[in-house]
Amino acid sequence: MSKVALSGNASGTGTLTIAAPNTNTDRTLTLPDAAGTMFNQGNIVGTVSESSGVPTGAIIEQGSNANGEYVKYADGTVLMYIRGVESRAASGNLATTKTLPVALAVDIDTYGVVTPTIYSTSPATFSCITYGASTTTTVTTYINRLNTNNTTFYVMIVGRWF
Repeated sequence: MSKVALSGNASGTGTLTIAAPNTNTDRTLTLPDAAGTMFNQGNIVGTVSESSGVPTGAIIEQGSNANGEYVKYADGTVLMYIRGVESRAASGNLATTKTLPVALAVDIDTYGVVTPTIYSTSPATFSCITYGASTTTTVTTYINRLNTNNTTFYVMIVGRWF
């Protein structure tokens, strides 16, 4: 069995073929002709960025802030999770506007999906939840409350961050 050992920097283009032990299939590593990042387990997750629509950072970024949680992908997709509590002492169709954890490139109505859900230990708290107007930085939910009990709601958003 032969081994390849590198010390220092290696450069070049082309392919490196490695015979796979105990199989009939070789493993081929193709090196890019242009400068680029080789991804591995250690750098897939990190800060996702882009320049003129071309990804320049990691592949996946996961984070949270005061507005909620998010997962950004290098292709421009972002998933966001927002939790809120509707606690006004009123019944009826009540609107709550929440700021998004990540600003979107275009508003949700143009390119995106919103899935609002309710969690309540009191089944008579609400009859439905919908979402209404959105911008690139906010989403508004409407909860039709049957009484004045607090209602916890969650909103999952799929959109584009660039």
